[in-house]
Amino acid sequence: MSTESALLGILTEKIRQDALVLPTLPEVAVKIRDVADDPASTLHDIARVVSTDTALSARIIRVASTAYNSRSANIDSVSTAVFRIGLRAIKNVAIAMALEQLFISNNQTVKNCLRKIWHQSISVSCAAVALSEEYLNTHKRSAISRDRLALAGLLHEIGALPILTEIEVQAPDMISAAFLDNAIEQLSCTVGVHIVRHWNLGEDFARVVWQWRNQSFQSDDVEYLDFIRLGHLYMQYSEQQVDVKDELEYYVDKGVISSTDVFLCPEFINKLAQERTLYE
Repeated sequence: MSTESALLGILTEKIRQDALVLPTLPEVAVKIRDVADDPASTLHDIARVVSTDTALSARIIRVASTAYNSRSANIDSVSTAVFRIGLRAIKNVAIAMALEQLFISNNQTVKNCLRKIWHQSISVSCAAVALSEEYLNTHKRSAISRDRLALAGLLHEIGALPILTEIEVQAPDMISAAFLDNAIEQLSCTVGVHIVRHWNLGEDFARVVWQWRNQSFQSDDVEYLDFIRLGHLYMQYSEQQVDVKDELEYYVDKGVISSTDVFLCPEFINKLAQERTLYE
């Protein structure tokens, strides 16, 4: 048995025994999530929590000062920034910053893999939200939330984290990029479900993490999963110049998007640029 096969066996057994060490969100991200999800909370409550973290405060002020959010007044305080960009953006920026802190490694091969996954997560999240805009504007009673869709995009590959950490511990000198990609493809969805349940993020998140790679799984209802998969199609189209019109036809027929030319739509392009400002 090769070293890589043996390592895959170790990982599989640890997953079966629920023995992989799962990542935890930094405390400030948990506090912001809880405050943002509390219907009784105000923007003043969010501002107080944000102010306890210097790095987060600086990022929030920077986001609020971008061209997308710019107005006549300067942004020079957390309170002003919070009122400018609102609860959804604050929550997503906070969790994105917290997740970014987890995507680190001392091993260059693992580090490169983590960077690729993080880039994909942000790109898919932004594209998914931008692509959902037309649908949500015409389906006012949809249960889909832009907030949760953005977070689903950021988190849908979270299962890769403990896998890469374990590989780095077990065989730091025998890691190849191809092996990492293979291990992630085989195991990350299973691990990701454990993480989102560990973080109490809800079964709709677990469904996205579990099924997004499984193209044979389809449902009649429009759901978060559709937009996450569309986000990946946009990445293939924009970064790899892949013709995805045949795949987009399915989503037109399902009523998720109105045209296979959606990626060329000015409204989509503008909304995508707006979403990206949150993570720059």
